[in-house]
Amino acid sequence: MNSKNHLESYFVPAGQIKNGLLIIGGGEFRHLHKVKRKKAGDQVQVTDGEGNFYTVHIEEIKATQAIATIVKTRRLVGETLTAITLAQGLIRSRRMDWLVEKGTELGVRQFVPVQMDYCRVGVSDLKIIRWQRLAQSALKQCGRSILPQIDKKTSVEDLVNRLPKPVLFAHSGGKASVLDVIRSLGKKKGTLLRKVSLIVGPEGGFSEDEVAFFREWGFHQVQLGARRLRSETAAITFVTLTLNALGEM
Repeated sequence: MNSKNHLESYFVPAGQIKNGLLIIGGGEFRHLHKVKRKKAGDQVQVTDGEGNFYTVHIEEIKATQAIATIVKTRRLVGETLTAITLAQGLIRSRRMDWLVEKGTELGVRQFVPVQMDYCRVGVSDLKIIRWQRLAQSALKQCGRSILPQIDKKTSVEDLVNRLPKPVLFAHSGGKASVLDVIRSLGKKKGTLLRKVSLIVGPEGGFSEDEVAFFREWGFHQVQLGARRLRSETAAITFVTLTLNALGEM
């Protein structure tokens, strides 16, 4: 990333922003004050994770918080026009950590952990909290303004009602490319897709029943290339190819 255009920011929940004033506290304050050595009079970037990106002027540094005034407000900084939801078959913790971080950097709006037939790991509330923290950290680092949603674990059957349409799933048996499918869907709608969902299997891939279920519900099967990819690599490749097809890379 070009450091000249780098928009690393601080995260401040919307509840701490009112009437043009905001409070930077907790870990964000410690980073601001102890690590970055910011002081009264400095300007920094802040996001509330709800699409607002602020340039703020630090008015006062107190013992545990900084008080700042909003100088400029921008909407949807660093966001894609198309909201991407990634439904991921559960994989090992460290690999899922990496996927959440990199997926956030690329612009994924929602992560849906899915219990599938070939999943060999589970998910706890603590893991969900960890992924939320990783997403928040990645949000600040890459200069986005919408904090991705991390859903609780769901089942394959529940994806039908949970995922925004259209839905694409990556499977080696597919012949169509991501580019072909995205272009075809765009032509049918006659406009840019505003939402799209992507499904990636776990380390063991999809079962035959799962592939049949996806086809039955009209999900679009795509292939990601000639080589077999690890699940987390496939997910990032899938997101990248989709963004490229949408002209949003």
